[in-house]
Amino acid sequence: MTIPQKTLNSHVKKFITNGKHPDCQNLLKPIGYDENQLNAGEALLDAWLEAREKVKQLKEAKKLATETERVAGRAAQLEATGLREAVRALWMDDESTLVMFDLVNYRRVPTRAAESANGHPGERASNDSTSMDGSTNGSTDGASNGTTNDSTNGSANGATNGSSNGSGTNTVSSTSTVSTWVSDYQLGTTERIARWRVLFAMVRKLDEDKQAKLAEFGWNADHVDEALGLVEKYAQADAVQQKKMRVVKVAQSNAKEAEYEVRRWYGQATRLARSAIKRRVPKEQQAYMRDLLGL
Repeated sequence: MTIPQKTLNSHVKKFITNGKHPDCQNLLKPIGYDENQLNAGEALLDAWLEAREKVKQLKEAKKLATETERVAGRAAQLEATGLREAVRALWMDDESTLVMFDLVNYRRVPTRAAESANGHPGERASNDSTSMDGSTNGSTDGASNGTTNDSTNGSANGATNGSSNGSGTNTVSSTSTVSTWVSDYQLGTTERIARWRVLFAMVRKLDEDKQAKLAEFGWNADHVDEALGLVEKYAQADAVQQKKMRVVKVAQSNAKEAEYEVRRWYGQATRLARSAIKRRVPKEQQAYMRDLLGL
């Protein structure tokens, strides 16, 4: 029977500690488990426990890095939303400007419309399950409420092709107007960061009059540079978090290998000890000896 990890330490420790008792040494030494060999087993046990503790510490560091990344990403996302809303408000009818900022189909979709479009209430937020608190920002962009996604649009189109009533007539329902704009949080982190960099870089490509207009509404050059700085801070936080994840993975692999060595040593020792007890210990003392060694 495999010993659970949580009790492996106590089993091995008992075998090693009591195995050094003179009564046990008389049994164990002839089968190769003198004090030196028991000390070697203890060294393996200590190495495993140290590896486990290291994994625990690294996981805590990774947790902190993940939270730092989340906060940094949230700050950058709010700035991206703010700029989008400003551009859309100022130039809602200027398609060329909307194209520059990827805002042609940028819309906030009512919750009910999104739910009826995909036919699965509750799925509308699934794409934002890992977002940086995006679900709480219902007053910003589609990236925050998870309602404007490709699956929504696809379901809407599928629901209006007339196949449900068996006729060949194409019927356009109101749900077919759901936006196809891709939420920030439908993208991977790398793509999201690249998108935000491009978004803020577009401000400098506006003509002087439009840049001045944006500045009147709080988006001057300093604000844009500050927002870009938040994006870069997020990129750095993500890089740190990814590094922490890789370090944890390596540490877990090392801990697993150290545990394997302990189990291998202990399994061999206990099999030989049980055999020796049966062969060399009087029957009336066998239970005592097995209990002493934790067998």
